[in-house]
Amino acid sequence: MGKTLELLGMMAFNVTLILVASAALLNKASPAAAPISFLTEENITAFVREVTAVSGGESGRDAYSVTEFLIDHIAADATFKAVVKYDMPGDGTQEEVLSLEKMDFIGRVLEGQKTMQNHQSDVTLEYAVIAPDGKTARIMTTSRENGGLPTTDPFGDSVVVSVGSTSYCEQGLSLDESGHIQIKIADCTTYIEFGDVL
Repeated sequence: MGKTLELLGMMAFNVTLILVASAALLNKASPAAAPISFLTEENITAFVREVTAVSGGESGRDAYSVTEFLIDHIAADATFKAVVKYDMPGDGTQEEVLSLEKMDFIGRVLEGQKTMQNHQSDVTLEYAVIAPDGKTARIMTTSRENGGLPTTDPFGDSVVVSVGSTSYCEQGLSLDESGHIQIKIADCTTYIEFGDVL
């Protein structure tokens, strides 16, 4: 179950890190695809929603287009850190610290999309502090997610357990030379709760 918990933690981290939930369909006219000159709260919110939909598997994109999108919208030197806390029945509270670079993160997003079932998320942009030149910003989000996690019970039978998480994430965003918003850094704390067998 350790690998399953790691995947769950990363899924919660992935969606939180990339922020805000949305059912927006992604296409070439999407907010993240259109070059911009300055960051605003409006285009940051649209970006966050779009990236969350992509990373959470809610955009209808295939694995190739998810990868392509994330490569374009995560800086080459980006770093991701998550502290994931969860309660395991009989084991008490556990904590894992995950640190990832760009391609590791993208791999975890793709792996998490294959693992979670019926994933839903609701994220709030708490604040955005935009630099005076409009080229960088620090943002904070709160994310709530739920879904089903396939695993095995103590008898070896396959089951799906309901899971929920709350994540708090501070991130640094910047505009690249093409005028696209990119994630530069993310530092998140995620609390996971396991529920009943579905």
